Formats: sequence, structure tokens, C-alpha cells
Amino acid sequence: MKPEPSDRHRKFVRNAAPERNEQAPLGPHPSYDEVLDVGVEYTFPASDPVAVQSSAKDAAEREERRGQRHRDRPR
Repeated sequence: MKPEPSDRHRKFVRNAAPERNEQAPLGPHPSYDEVLDVGVEYTFPASDPVAVQSSAKDAAEREERRGQRHRDRPR
């Protein structure tokens, strides 16, 4: 019996690009985890490295800006 697909898998399939060489839409400010998830989905075969290098080059800076905005909020 085949296991039920996860919600994350359903979301990916729903948003998947029509061609394998196009990236699925992630929105204007995807988190590192979102980029990694899509990279893992597009990685084939499993022995190849995860394809997130160019997409994630600014991830640390984006995460830092998000953290700064969070710290600057009044409590």
C-alpha cells in the first residue's frame, strides 16, 4: 500500500513549474527551508548534490534582516 502524500508534497506538486528546468514559484522572499525543499524535489538522482547554491546565496542575509525586524518590534 502506497503512503499518503504529505501536505508539503501536495503544495509542491500544485505549484510545480511545467518544465523540470524551471523553478517552482517560491514568492518574493522564500525562506532557506523553502528553497531547500524545492531544491531537494528537483535533485535527481539522489547521489547528486542538492541544487540550491544559486538560490540560497542571499538566504543568510535575508534571515538576518528578518531577525532584525523581529528584534526592532515594540513589545
